[in-house]
Amino acid sequence: ELIFILWIGVITALSLLPVPEVGAPEKSDKIAHFIMYLITCGIFYLTFRLRIKKIILWAGVSSFAYGLSMELVQAILPYREFSLEDLFANTAGIALMLLYLMARDKVKRSLR
Repeated sequence: ELIFILWIGVITALSLLPVPEVGAPEKSDKIAHFIMYLITCGIFYLTFRLRIKKIILWAGVSSFAYGLSMELVQAILPYREFSLEDLFANTAGIALMLLYLMARDKVKRSLR
């Protein structure tokens, strides 16, 4: 649980603090969004898999809701902005993790 809490804290800070100009390639932040939310979904799954039924669904829904909430908060901050592209990148990362978890679950069940 500590890893989950620390990870969410890091993502929240990265999402809400001002972003310095670093001269990164255009749209490279979308790759970061993809990776961060793929990891977020995976950590959610690992943290709560023994306590929540239908954990794969909840990992996806919760990760998406968290990403959406970060974008909505950014919309009201003067130094950040809401981005549908960021939300799509978040969702793509979540979707890939969900596909992996569902495939893994299916393989585990078939081996029983």
